[in-house]
Amino acid sequence: MINVSFYSPKGKMKEFECLELRVADKKIGSFGVLENHVPIISIIIEGFIQIKEKDKTSYVSLLDAAFDFKDNHASIIAEELEYGSTEEEAMDNLYKKIEKRRNENRERNVELALAENELKKQIKKIGANKL
Repeated sequence: MINVSFYSPKGKMKEFECLELRVADKKIGSFGVLENHVPIISIIIEGFIQIKEKDKTSYVSLLDAAFDFKDNHASIIAEELEYGSTEEEAMDNLYKKIEKRRNENRERNVELALAENELKKQIKKIGANKL
């Protein structure tokens, strides 16, 4: 059996025990990992890991991740990760999460720009800019 642990900036996210893994990156390509595979380290810029358990297959989509396999344990550290029952579902979940975060950042940037403009007005109003 292969033990798989996923980590994000929030800490350990999920663990699996599986029979095999398939690691796929849209830019680099893919490779498989079976029990007792030689140690391997890789990166995943944008892709997914297919986890084949005894009775089901799961997918974890990843963005900016490091993959490490040694002694039948895989550790994956990712900036962003999402789960799904299919490759498409996992990738869609990841893209939705990224888009949501982009929109939140845009809103914050607008709020910061408005606050900065208001601060500049107040500085001018009280004459603090002439000190």
